[in-house]
Amino acid sequence: MKKILISLATLAAVVIIPVLSGFAQDPAKRMEMGQYAKAKLAYLDKYNKKQTTDPNLFFNLGNIYLKANQVDSAAFFFKQGILIAKSNPLNYVGLANCYYQTGDTVQAKSNLKYSSSLARSNPDYYLALAEMYMQPNPGNAVLAEKNLDKALEIKPGYAKAHILKGDFYLTQNKAGDAANSYKQAIYYDKNNPLTHYKAAQVYRRGGIYQDAINEMKKAIAIDSNYVPAYRDMGEIYLLYDQYPFARKSYDSYIRKIDPEPNDLIRYASILVLDKDFAKASEVLAQLKAKNVQDKNILRLQAYTDYETGKYPEGLASIQNFFQNPQNVNPIASDYEYYGNLLKKNNLDSLAIPQYLKVIELDTTRFSLNEEIARIYEKNKKFPEAAHYYELMMTKKTPTQVEYFKVGRLYYLTATAKPATDSVQKLADSLAKPERIKKASANFAKVCELSPNNYLGWLFQARTQTLLDPETEQGLAKPYYEKALTILNATPDKFKKEITECLKFMGYYYYVRFDNATKAAKKADIPLYRDSSLVYWNNIVTLDPNDKQALDAIGALKQKPIVNK
Repeated sequence: MKKILISLATLAAVVIIPVLSGFAQDPAKRMEMGQYAKAKLAYLDKYNKKQTTDPNLFFNLGNIYLKANQVDSAAFFFKQGILIAKSNPLNYVGLANCYYQTGDTVQAKSNLKYSSSLARSNPDYYLALAEMYMQPNPGNAVLAEKNLDKALEIKPGYAKAHILKGDFYLTQNKAGDAANSYKQAIYYDKNNPLTHYKAAQVYRRGGIYQDAINEMKKAIAIDSNYVPAYRDMGEIYLLYDQYPFARKSYDSYIRKIDPEPNDLIRYASILVLDKDFAKASEVLAQLKAKNVQDKNILRLQAYTDYETGKYPEGLASIQNFFQNPQNVNPIASDYEYYGNLLKKNNLDSLAIPQYLKVIELDTTRFSLNEEIARIYEKNKKFPEAAHYYELMMTKKTPTQVEYFKVGRLYYLTATAKPATDSVQKLADSLAKPERIKKASANFAKVCELSPNNYLGWLFQARTQTLLDPETEQGLAKPYYEKALTILNATPDKFKKEITECLKFMGYYYYVRFDNATKAAKKADIPLYRDSSLVYWNNIVTLDPNDKQALDAIGALKQKPIVNK
């Protein structure tokens, strides 16, 4: 069996730890509130000053070291307690616990056997046994409950026993029984904040958050310095996204303690959630000054740098975060901030994989497809941009604006300058008919959803000219006519667009005039000529120097040549 050894180095480390000035005088209260480091300092202060009249000093100090998994140091103090107060059974239980942790069950049982002869009617002895059996090693739920019942048999109104029994029930996933035990504790000790604090934990576990908050407030009303209630109340508010209230609770918590690095890191996280990035930066600066190393600091620093406009610094922080091998499980917001920071540092294309990772981890963020589309559009990669806009549109009811964006992208793709690469040129050529079809389909939806807006009609007309470049079929004519009707309502505002419509219509009738002339259709010639002239003359009215219109008018006014 492994023996528990107390080295001189360990003993020295235990005895000469310095004491904080102005430290609280009630280390037992510190233990109750989970402030073990501070409780340890206070107890060690008493130990160093030989103020050992507290019968439970060595037991409590040993337990603090046990909670920190420092078994040798814990055993040292339990043994010191046995030497000074041989009749106190608690230190034997503590020492037995140490032996259980090292696997020496023989020594553990020997100490427990001896302690039982000293127990008499001491309920704290049975509570110490119960708490030991509640730990994974030795881990015996039957004995834990048996000793809890024994303590309550000796002292039925002992609130501490009811609290520990509630804790036991929670380990057995019996939340209802736990709640009843905590209610009993409150009944017997209404002025103990711990009883309300524990009751709040049951409500929190059951998702009854408002009742949990109410119990935390009762604990604070009893003792305004009961700091765990402020901290945990903040955590409960976070569970249902009440960030301002969570921040307020943590403000009080931080003010009332000498915060450890973990407290400050959590505080900075809540400040970020509450969007107080300036304050978060101050807290992160404190951690940096203390040279605290934690991956969450890099994460929070990146977030706050982005939100406060420090884009190069933020990019460096998020890159360091991802390069740290400990950061094996980044969350969706990490990738999103990485993408945002890359964009702000003019590295747009590198942001796309980050945004895709966000969507992979959190499918509710499908709207990021639009951000990806914008990046591709900015880089003139129109097919890719159209693809990601369409992905976004599959998750919602598209608007006419979204249909227009996609239609325009397909139109730009179909009219783009041919690629110099022969392979790409061939691929674009093969894809062109489908892209024109998609452009037309999207513009048709724009016209349907917004019939009084000229844009859908105008771009549908332009798309049709791709299918009928010589206007032989006149596919674009009805769309240009509709657009022109809408544009003419405000001619001064849309001179360029009106001119485009007029030129198409003038050219449409010019082609038919030319064909009629060649075919010697005497009846059609003046009809098409006059129709064409109307549109070209309207253009000249808008711009007397329009060369194309002037040339067309000159050609139309020449005497037609009729083939015989």
